[in-house]
Amino acid sequence: MAALEQEMRKKLINFMWVLIWVGAVFDSCFFLYYTMTRTLTGNVIAYIGVRILLPFLLSFAIYEFVKKFDYKSKKPDSFKNEICSYALCLMIGILGIFHSYFTPLWCGSALVIMVSTVFHSERLQTMLITISCGLTVLQTVVACIEHSGQIAFYIESAVVVMVMNIMSYVAAQVILGHNAQIIGMTANLQDTKVEYEEQIQFDMLTTVCSRRYLMERAAVSMKECSPNHPVSVSIIDIDNFKRVNDTYGHENGDVVLNRLGTLLFPHISDTVTVGRYGGEEFVFVFDKTDIHEAEKVGESVLE
Repeated sequence: MAALEQEMRKKLINFMWVLIWVGAVFDSCFFLYYTMTRTLTGNVIAYIGVRILLPFLLSFAIYEFVKKFDYKSKKPDSFKNEICSYALCLMIGILGIFHSYFTPLWCGSALVIMVSTVFHSERLQTMLITISCGLTVLQTVVACIEHSGQIAFYIESAVVVMVMNIMSYVAAQVILGHNAQIIGMTANLQDTKVEYEEQIQFDMLTTVCSRRYLMERAAVSMKECSPNHPVSVSIIDIDNFKRVNDTYGHENGDVVLNRLGTLLFPHISDTVTVGRYGGEEFVFVFDKTDIHEAEKVGESVLE
């Protein structure tokens, strides 16, 4: 999950870089169009400064800060995710503020809210909806000041954007809830997998390795066996075990097997595999162990 969040954060930072230059190109194209059609009103230098240079410089400063913060900061990834999301939301807000005549830009915050669900943070979502609503109010105020004859239109647009932001927030909360359930189910499955692997690896009655695991380890050891990689195998069983079961019952026979497993278990190590082959038969596989050392272990078990 952490790797996915890091990858998403890098993509958002790259998107910021693209957004900066796409905005600058469109602003320049609008400027050329207004100039050629002679529909540009007001001071040309002021237009270039306010509509092109200022939003470009602010957006570029935000991008550079986030990029360096993500690369150099030792803060946890969760904090970096928040900074990246806030920065993108603010950058889109800047475009809306400085281009009040293009109200669809106001809807960009709703997109940030949805995209940021990949970071699995309810706190981030709450902060984003707060920032988005604040930016919408600010964008509305600026638009009404610049276009005083269209106040009703911009207020209606602001209401629509607010509703979109709230709907995006609610949808994001639903997604986060489902993600939390999926993560919980995945964790439970992982725990179950570990339990099953342990059950497969160990014999429940004797606590030594199961036959399946024993054979797997033995196959690997035999495959790697060489003069420089000695492998020894020892087999033991309980004499007259059938008499134990017939005389004292299978439940007491299980007690005997369990006690023997308790005796054998301490010999299990990285180089020694002890497993129950079947019934009262047990097998030792000594990996990287010469026959003399294996004999010593066998003698200590017999004692």
